[in-house]
Amino acid sequence: MLAYLLELSILALSILTVAGRIYARIRILRAIGVDDWFIIAATGGFILQTTLHLVMTRFGAGRHMTDIPASTYPPRFILAGVVRLLYIPTSALVRISVLLFMRRLSPHRIIQYAAFILITLTSVTAVSLLVLLVFQCSPPSIFFIPVPLRPPHECLIQEQHLSFVVPLASVILDFLVWIVPLVMIVRLQFVDWKKKLVLIILLGLGLLACIASFMRLEMVYHINSDQSWQGAKMCIWNCVELGIAITAASIPSLAPLIGIFSAHIRTKYRGVGNNNDEEQHLSRSEPLRSPRVQEVGLEDLHYDNRIRESGLDSPRRMPNYKSTEALFNEAKMGRRRADSVIPENV
Repeated sequence: MLAYLLELSILALSILTVAGRIYARIRILRAIGVDDWFIIAATGGFILQTTLHLVMTRFGAGRHMTDIPASTYPPRFILAGVVRLLYIPTSALVRISVLLFMRRLSPHRIIQYAAFILITLTSVTAVSLLVLLVFQCSPPSIFFIPVPLRPPHECLIQEQHLSFVVPLASVILDFLVWIVPLVMIVRLQFVDWKKKLVLIILLGLGLLACIASFMRLEMVYHINSDQSWQGAKMCIWNCVELGIAITAASIPSLAPLIGIFSAHIRTKYRGVGNNNDEEQHLSRSEPLRSPRVQEVGLEDLHYDNRIRESGLDSPRRMPNYKSTEALFNEAKMGRRRADSVIPENV
């Protein structure tokens, strides 16, 4: 029961972060990128996969094979086969979304080339694994039949071997994709410890998703004949891996939303401390100026997209970075824009 509550909690967190990401892109940045569409598709696959896993519990998933009626085998194994097929494109869509975001964020050739190579490798691997899973045996419908009930058939690859190849490829690709933002961050000369902390947390979430993928691989290696019991645990690790990966990939795009919310909070508390000034305005019958957040419309906060997406939408506190990153080269320009748009407090 706790395991399924964990799945639902991770699913809800992923949906909320993706919804916030899309809202920030459409309503604040007024621009939605290709990486956003990929993460939306990945979230849809994640929702469907988690839903099917919960439906599988009605047919005995999570219980020992000896405690399950044989009549529940066919529907449960059909659903399990669909979940296995969904995992491959869903995880690939998350990786491609992260890599597309890295290509847009960093101008360095090494990042551009590495992201392009990994996008190609991820796509080819996903298609190859899907073909191998479906057509490993003749006829292909054997894939959806429980192993104990399978009729005589021929397979190019043994089931246990292919079951090990899929999570192994996932672990390798997850770590390769995780290295790309790590290399980009190392090349940046950060001096703001707050932004360093945010990036460390995001990298930690990405590493946690890699660890979940490794745990899934370890379970496949030690799987036994009790497929219903072990398979439920693997589905839980699938949920943890995909949910954390989707959340970590969407958090950077929440920066504009968080920036506006924090500015509103600061303005609210600043207004409490300036009650005397407000009373003086009212006593002189002068119209009280709106707070800074209300005075500057969202359309005026038109900084460069890469500055917002990376959480650097507080240009007033932006120190002078000595970096070759276009992200920070444009920060000064964003600072001048902000100074010209946002008036000083009266």
